[in-house]
Amino acid sequence: MHRYRFRTFFVLLALLILLPSGVSAQSASLYGEAAPDDAAFVRIYNALVEPQTTWVGSVEFASAEPGQATAYRPVNPGVHAVFSGNEYAELIARDAEFFTVILEPRGPQVHQDRRHTRADQAQLVVYNIDLDGPVSLKTGDGSVTVVDAVESGGAGSVSVNPAAVELVLQPPQGSSLELGDIGMQRGQSYAMFVFLQDGRPQVQLQQAEILAQ
Repeated sequence: MHRYRFRTFFVLLALLILLPSGVSAQSASLYGEAAPDDAAFVRIYNALVEPQTTWVGSVEFASAEPGQATAYRPVNPGVHAVFSGNEYAELIARDAEFFTVILEPRGPQVHQDRRHTRADQAQLVVYNIDLDGPVSLKTGDGSVTVVDAVESGGAGSVSVNPAAVELVLQPPQGSSLELGDIGMQRGQSYAMFVFLQDGRPQVQLQQAEILAQ
């Protein structure tokens, strides 16, 4: 079903936590324009094979391409209907909350994301879209688990001090996938979408952005 794949990366948790922090923490999200506290923010990831237009309340996300995520966009706090094609979901938004809506054949799936507020760290979010079992992110030698056992349809996140390290993705069955090192940056947030394509696990990386208008 998925047409796109990206090579990805991750961060060594034990080492990163020990690294010194060179930048003080800030209260605003750091991976785009500062996110105001009086709005919620939503992005769309299209796990379908055709471009999709999605509505979250009165906010239109036009033509999200297959295998791509939009930037986060502001929506008013409240209860919103999420419409994509003939499919529907509900999203309850509160001030300063972040959400990722994944468009799947079973309909839109809403994930509440952890807001990233650390200027001295990078954030990594793993979404297990449709693998039949948990996915874990580990260091290249398998000795350290960075993100553990993300169940099918779920998400897991971690904030770490960036460091150059080789990482692998361990799917429910079969050999691990070598992911490589992408050099994560302080203050940035990265999403890793994990899915099956032709029966094999694939990953796609996207750095988060915020559109404040």
